[in-house]
Amino acid sequence: MLPGLLIALAGLLAGVLLTWFTAVLTGQREHRNNLAYAQAGALVSRLDASIIAVSNEVNALARSPAVLALVQSPDPKKLLGAFAHLDGLVAAQLLKPGQAASSPPMSEPVLDMVRRAERGVPPALEAYPEAGQQRVFSVTALCESADAPVQAILVLTFALSRFTDPLQRDAGTIGQMRLTQLVFNDPPIELFNHGHSQAPALHQLGTANATWALGFQPGPLIENASAYRFNPWLLLAAFLALSGLFGGFWLTARRSQNGAVNIS
Repeated sequence: MLPGLLIALAGLLAGVLLTWFTAVLTGQREHRNNLAYAQAGALVSRLDASIIAVSNEVNALARSPAVLALVQSPDPKKLLGAFAHLDGLVAAQLLKPGQAASSPPMSEPVLDMVRRAERGVPPALEAYPEAGQQRVFSVTALCESADAPVQAILVLTFALSRFTDPLQRDAGTIGQMRLTQLVFNDPPIELFNHGHSQAPALHQLGTANATWALGFQPGPLIENASAYRFNPWLLLAAFLALSGLFGGFWLTARRSQNGAVNIS
């Protein structure tokens, strides 16, 4: 009877191990991947909300008669006062077409954004260093109507924190995030890096701004997450299964002994 018992126990153990490796561990990996992508999606949603808010604010200003009136008399104080309500605004310029090259020093990438806007190609938000800090530039052509010629170019400069502050909540535990900018064929520029993680990075996720992508690596809170919790009913089920197994062998052994006694 002992060999049969050992074979039965080996089969039971093999079944348990097979279930563990094929179901439990696979389920754990899928659960963590789902958590990681859900968190990455939540971060992108926060960033997109900031991008869309700025876009809506700028579009409203571009259609404002008060802003168009400033084109004729661009008083710097009135100009900045007209946009003072914008969160994170650092500077504002209102330029007539062709004026950018002769205006106060402007970096070549921002000047290229202005030229694109003058040609009727609306540039996306782009970030470039200014005074030792990354600034986000919004460049918009102002027209009286969709078919009218460009009257002026509105250049707004925002602090990068306007967009990245919402990303920093709980970053120490959820993982590491990287905001990257890619403009045409220029090398990628890392605009923002926050948090820490040793886990493999997920694919970069696109954002509401065409030139930006967000990379995310899950942190300890996600990597250590478990899809399963201790269930006393499963323990009871395992106990009953083992009890039934040993009980069956005990009854079989006893019947065999009784049969041997009767024969003798």
